[in-house]
Amino acid sequence: MVGQAIGSAILTAEAVAAYRPEIFFDTVGYAFGYPVACLSGATVAAYVHYPTISTDMIARVRSRANMYNNTGAVARSGALSRLKVFYYRAFAMAYGACGRCASAVAVNSSWTQAHIAALWGGEPAVVYPPCDTAALRQMPLARGRNSSGAITGTEEEKAPEVLRGQGKEMSS
Repeated sequence: MVGQAIGSAILTAEAVAAYRPEIFFDTVGYAFGYPVACLSGATVAAYVHYPTISTDMIARVRSRANMYNNTGAVARSGALSRLKVFYYRAFAMAYGACGRCASAVAVNSSWTQAHIAALWGGEPAVVYPPCDTAALRQMPLARGRNSSGAITGTEEEKAPEVLRGQGKEMSS
């Protein structure tokens, strides 16, 4: 994660050196380029879909849960778990400091809002992505046939019960 953070700051520096924007508008939420954009004189605005690190990630490592962000070897080791919690907390502090460079912040869900507020401070606005579900509600759901569906762009932390197959069945 640190390598990506450094890389994004370098990429931002290259971008603002080539073109100095008045407003640097990030639509990802990878905040490590924000201080660079501010130093270039730009006002930073952000629309965050998913935080780079979340308080949930830190809690899972602290609880020594064996999950996607915490391998079994780390989860079984008290020393490795403490080291990883320290790394995550330091990374979260740096992420928060960089995020606070944004003058305006919006997020795409209440889950993301809670995490960005905890990490960056403030009260980000929630702007839900446009999603017209009227056509989806009109689709007949065939039971017992070979059919499948997909939910894309859903992170496990936002909807763990859906991604683990424990979600409620859709009804027509």
